Amino acid sequence: MGDISPAAGLPVADQAKQPSLDRSTSVPKQVLRFCLACAVTLVAAVGCGTTQTCLDIVKEYDQEKNNALTCDPASSDPCSDQSPVVIKGVDANGNVSIEALASNCNHAVNPARSASLHEIFRRFQASGCAAQPVPVCQAVVNQCTQGAAGPICAP
Repeated sequence: MGDISPAAGLPVADQAKQPSLDRSTSVPKQVLRFCLACAVTLVAAVGCGTTQTCLDIVKEYDQEKNNALTCDPASSDPCSDQSPVVIKGVDANGNVSIEALASNCNHAVNPARSASLHEIFRRFQASGCAAQPVPVCQAVVNQCTQGAAGPICAP
């Protein structure tokens, strides 16, 4: 058997058989960066649940709309902001379904409570979703009225 190398603990003759860790034969940094970028993208796309449909976003918007409609009748400017109307359908049995957002009709909303609603609408637009035109719109009024569940912005 040959001499023992103090660095590797292997006989000197056997060191030639070990794989080289020379940087010239390692994987190029660009390949490693690409693989890391792919892994991060895959985790973001699959692991974060970012696959909302346009209808999912409209349903989220419809839920947040109720918050934005709530107003304070004592406020001097209770409903001065606007946001698109939610288009709903009603079947023969009276079941209501959320269909889309209107492209040409807005509803008055409380500016103090509308930031989240506008953020959802920006996401709707950024996702490539399209609002739909409706044949008739009500005038937008900056007025807080008494609704069944409390004060709300008038349509």
